[in-house]
Amino acid sequence: MVQTYDNSSVICAGGGVRSFADIQSASYSKSQDDALLSLIADKTQLIDSYTKSETNNLLNNKADNGVSYIKSEIYARDEVNTKDEDDILLLLKADKTQLIDAYSKSETYAKYELY
Repeated sequence: MVQTYDNSSVICAGGGVRSFADIQSASYSKSQDDALLSLIADKTQLIDSYTKSETNNLLNNKADNGVSYIKSEIYARDEVNTKDEDDILLLLKADKTQLIDAYSKSETYAKYELY
């Protein structure tokens, strides 16, 4: 038995032949889908812009409060630099024998750290 088939109909699993027009009657057109996607996209953009402005306000508040903390850190670093300058002056006053002893002690300490 030979059956012919054309591009305007479909052979159904339960038997029989149906045309594409009958099957596609409940589908949406592309323009309807695009309109629905546009509505969803608009709502998403509104939510994103609200979230971004909320985040920026929080960051601005934190930046204003952190100014005094940053200044105190810089002040603390100045004190540390002053201490380093004092250490350099002390090393310049020390004689050469003391400098060699200090180097030997630090090297021995490093050996203990390896074990």
